[in-house]
Amino acid sequence: MALVILLGYAVGSVPFALLLARRWGAPDLRTIGSGNPSQALPFLLTVAGDAQSSPHTRTQAVFVVRRRVMKEEESVPVVADTLSRFGDVERRNAVDQIVQARIVEGTAVIQKIYKASSNAAVRMQIVESVGSAPDVSTVPFLSEVARNEKELGVRRIAIESLARLPNVDVKTWEGILKTLPPPGVRGPMK
Repeated sequence: MALVILLGYAVGSVPFALLLARRWGAPDLRTIGSGNPSQALPFLLTVAGDAQSSPHTRTQAVFVVRRRVMKEEESVPVVADTLSRFGDVERRNAVDQIVQARIVEGTAVIQKIYKASSNAAVRMQIVESVGSAPDVSTVPFLSEVARNEKELGVRRIAIESLARLPNVDVKTWEGILKTLPPPGVRGPMK
């Protein structure tokens, strides 16, 4: 049984598509394309947000999006714009995939997308997704949103998310309370 598993693993790790493409003189699939983020990133985000895509495919799409956002500043507005064009469900799935695939620069990636987005619905979804991850490393991001976001609905979600997290210190809450609008004020902060 162990031999079958080992053999299956060995055969599965061979990149047959790459080897056959080389054998037949086809171009390397990893180098095809212009490298233009405005063409590749919307497709990758669509794959990441598609619940019918396999988990492996979604993970790979998110990996590429995150790498591009960290390395190429021109990718950030493309991602933010693409997310603003998605429907609620597709946007939620894509943002959740980006937030859940945590690596060291995960919070930095989602913060860049948040700051680049002029769409309140995208920012709200990012804050909801970040807030749903019970991770203390999200406190600085959520605190900043709770203090500085102009849309009160987005601020409210950040505050509610912080309230669910343990270890949010009094100093953080004091800073947030100082920036809240007076009672009765609705709409964006000016």
